[in-house]
Order: sequence, then structure tokens, then C-alpha cells
Amino acid sequence: RKRKRVKDAQLLEKDIHILKSSAPTQSDGLEPILQVPSLMQLPKTGYCEWSYDEKSRVLLANFRPLTGKTQIMYEDETYLFRMMERDDISVISEGLADEMNPSLWSREYIEGCIGSEYHHKIRAFETTSNENHPGRQSIKHQTEKAGWYSMKVSDYFQYLERRRSVKNSNGKVNNITFSFTDSEGSQKAVNVDKEALYMLDLDVVKLLPQLFEDVKQNFKLPQILPGGSHCMMNAVNANGRPFMGPNLYITPPSSFTQFHQDGHGTVDSGHLCLSGYNEVVM
Repeated sequence: RKRKRVKDAQLLEKDIHILKSSAPTQSDGLEPILQVPSLMQLPKTGYCEWSYDEKSRVLLANFRPLTGKTQIMYEDETYLFRMMERDDISVISEGLADEMNPSLWSREYIEGCIGSEYHHKIRAFETTSNENHPGRQSIKHQTEKAGWYSMKVSDYFQYLERRRSVKNSNGKVNNITFSFTDSEGSQKAVNVDKEALYMLDLDVVKLLPQLFEDVKQNFKLPQILPGGSHCMMNAVNANGRPFMGPNLYITPPSSFTQFHQDGHGTVDSGHLCLSGYNEVVM
């Protein structure tokens, strides 16, 4: 037993020495990435424009037609699904949601349905800079504040409107504070110029059922929706499935989500961007 302890101590000392003496691995010293199979030849049906960037390994499928309505051809659909199964490329599509009703996916409709309801999952992100340090280049960055805001949906849309007017005024608007009452009756105030409020996880199925119906009826590939023919949950009774969305997320620029895997890597998730830009690390 004593010899084992001495041997373990020697091995530990050796490991510590390696950690202390090992220099960082340079980029040219990294082992090459495993060779991945090349893509099959891109379809040429004339109903979808395909493009692939070898450097970023992003495959883009543009289903937007030059004229008329979007049509999904079997060859394009099959190719898209096969590429979505691969883990060495990222697939982005355009045009699959173009026939959804824009009047439903609007502030006016959403506020009319649930404007008086409180939403309890709103994060705040504060923009700060190092302008107080002379001689340094001014760099702005966003910091996520602790805790959650709870506010009425109508108040959130009013906050967005105030923030837009302040940002477009080039400093000419003096009142940059937005005040609201939270679900517990407490008065809250945010600086609309420096604080971005991000509304997360708004349950479309429960709170906005007509929007959910619009997705099911007009999204061009309903097979990939929760419970669709390409989702394993179709073998489970609808009332027995875990909630799989869709959820609605609304935010001005400057917010973000912590680096994560949806479902801790157990699910495939799709991001449908209806307005603005959504930067996703894939």
C-alpha cells in the first residue's frame, strides 16, 4: 500500500510538471479535423435556389419564387431533410413561412389578444462602455442583469416604441425613462437608451392559438413541426407529449441568450426569424 501511495504521488507530480511546463498549442500544431463527406450534387428543380459556402459549411435553401406561390418539390424536400440530418453542416432556409398571415404576427393583433396579460420571463441587458477612460478606444458591450422583469404585454410593446423613438432621435429626446407596474404592484423604471428588454418563451399554443393554427396551416414544411411526420413525438398522444413549442421571442438589438444547447442537446430545434436578424451559433 505504501509503494502504491509513492507511485501515485510520483504520477501526480509528473502530471503537475507537465501542466506547468507545457506551452500552449499553436494553430499549426493542432491535429487536422476528420475528413467529412462532400455534399451530394445540389438539386436543380428551378423551384429552390441552393447555395453552399465551403468555408463556413452553411447550406442555404431559398424557396422564394420569382413569381407566384412557393412550391416544394419532392427532390428539394428530400435533399433538405437529408442535409438536416447531418451534423457537419448548418442548414438555413428562406421562404417557408412567407405565406403565414402577417396581420396575425403583428403588435396590433398580439396586444389585442393578450395585452392585459402579465408575462414573467423578461430579461434586461445593459449597455456600458469605457468612455470614462481617456486614451482608450470606446467599446460598448452588453451585460445581462440579474433577475427577471414581469410586465404586461401592452407595457412591453410601449417600451419598444419608446426605445425606438429615443434611438431614432439622435439624443434629442430628454425623457429616456420608461416606467411600468409589475405583477406584484411595484413600480419599475428602465433606461430605454441603455437597457434592452428581451421577452422570452411566450407560449403561442396556449396564449395565441390562432397564430399556432396559422403556422400549422401555412408553414410549407409542417412535417418538421412538433408532432409532424418527421418528429418522433408523432407516436405519442398529443396530450401526453412534453411541451415543444412554438414559443415567441421578441427583443430589440443588444440582447442575447447564454451559450447553450436546446434541450441540453436532446432535441433538434428550429429558429423561425419573422423580422430583423437572429444570430445563432451552430
